[in-house]
Amino acid sequence: MTSKIFVLLPLAAVVAAATSAHSQSPTSQSRIISVEDAFVTAIDEVRVPATETGMLMTLHIVEGQSVEKEGLLAEIDNRSTLAKQRVAKADWDAAIAQAENTAELEVAKKAVEVSKAEYDSYNDIKSKQSQAVSASELRKYKFQWEKAIAQEKQAVNERLIAEKTAMAKQAQYDATTVDLDLRQIKAPFRG
Repeated sequence: MTSKIFVLLPLAAVVAAATSAHSQSPTSQSRIISVEDAFVTAIDEVRVPATETGMLMTLHIVEGQSVEKEGLLAEIDNRSTLAKQRVAKADWDAAIAQAENTAELEVAKKAVEVSKAEYDSYNDIKSKQSQAVSASELRKYKFQWEKAIAQEKQAVNERLIAEKTAMAKQAQYDATTVDLDLRQIKAPFRG
């Protein structure tokens, strides 16, 4: 989008006179026109709408001030969004800590090792002395070993879920960052 600039008549007359004199001159030398003072007014007014509704909390510019593209012009009340962002950051941090925690998986792996060793030990005793270990006792140790294997699989699954939860919490944090950005009114172009 381009803004049209209206230059007051005295300046336009000087430029027109210089152009006319230049076109009538037999030499092709260029002339420099120096204008010491001029009043320039924009024909079109530029309105910069807010992307979010809310109370205007801070105005960073004054009327007539030059601004850079993407320069901050004003801010809409963002206190609630900031609080939501802090909550999202804490949830994200907690989810990362849970995803990085390997204690449950390590315990589950050790439980598999111990229960397998117990089962193998009782199975070995039973093979050497069949009456020393009852069939139901051997089934109990086999069950404990199989249960430990299932608990290890569950610990692996819970760790994967924790990693996905951390990703979801990061997305929630990112969404609050976008909401904060939408509560800032920025200049669409330099001017």
